[in-house]
Amino acid sequence: FKNIPKHIIQENITNVVVSAGGSDPERITEKFIENVCPRWTNVVFHFVIGSLNPRIKKLKGLENINVVLHINEKNMSKLMQNCDVAISAAGTTLYELCACGIPTITYILADNQVLAAKEFERQMIMLNAGDCRSNKYFVEKCNNLLNDLTTDKRRMLSANMQNLVDGCGAERIAELLMK
Repeated sequence: FKNIPKHIIQENITNVVVSAGGSDPERITEKFIENVCPRWTNVVFHFVIGSLNPRIKKLKGLENINVVLHINEKNMSKLMQNCDVAISAAGTTLYELCACGIPTITYILADNQVLAAKEFERQMIMLNAGDCRSNKYFVEKCNNLLNDLTTDKRRMLSANMQNLVDGCGAERIAELLMK
């Protein structure tokens, strides 16, 4: 995630990457495939599936023209850079998305993600769909946020993201440790 060029915002959303954590305990992938993907027939949804997901076989059966599974993806930065928007749990992946400048809708999947999701939203870095564990309208909220992502809004979010993370943090930490 180092030396990634500024993300170019296309006029139309054609590719969305969706990350739901290693085992996807809340079955976000299935919920999106069933309730969001059919509304966006001109968009390809790229689902990142971890090896801990016990439903890989079932999910493979749900692949279609606008649903692509990436199981144990080895080149996340390339996948992210090839997408127009991301939908992701509010874990450390958010910083990788910032380095890539991919406008992101984040959501809370675990208690340790609450502060990050809220702070990223407060600073206008990402949009927050809330807690998927307790909001029965969570998928609908994601769909609405995706629908509201105008080209200008995506440009603003992308710029804010890449101003926050430049991909050189490890080098700065190493320099400080060496001092």
